[in-house]
Amino acid sequence: MNLLTIIIIGVLALLGISYWSTQTEKKTNEFQADLKLSASEFEQHFGELKINGGTLRFWGNWFGKPMDNYHEIKSVEFDNGKNILILTLNEEENLKIWNPSNLEIGKKELRIKNADKILFEWHLYGEDKIGENLKFESYINNGINIKFTTDYMAEKRNDKCYKSEPALSIIGF
Repeated sequence: MNLLTIIIIGVLALLGISYWSTQTEKKTNEFQADLKLSASEFEQHFGELKINGGTLRFWGNWFGKPMDNYHEIKSVEFDNGKNILILTLNEEENLKIWNPSNLEIGKKELRIKNADKILFEWHLYGEDKIGENLKFESYINNGINIKFTTDYMAEKRNDKCYKSEPALSIIGF
């Protein structure tokens, strides 16, 4: 292959990635809720609900690359006194959501529109589930913006969060 061919292939690949990315963004914005629940109702009726798993997104910030991982809710607990919703996921990950509101379930997505704070904890994938492999991402809504912190590859992580986006989305395939 000559240099011109390589450049053309590279440009086409970038255009394809850009197109796929905008299509993924459009899909997340075309959400239609089939069911709206409080956190307490979600806990009470979780066993009766059909909820698809999917990729995690916090205030518009993807956990990993869009649609490259899969998380499924295995159990739900709601601490009414502290107003904390705790979701345990399929790989023993924990999602703690403080003051969640406007929980909506659609065909391929679960959304929590508002929250004060989200803490996502997981063990490094493929490693032993021991304390030294426990990692976290924290998102705090201070009313003006979302403050993001993590103890895993912080320098490489996207910290762009948007208050206009749902606090949590689990977007199915």
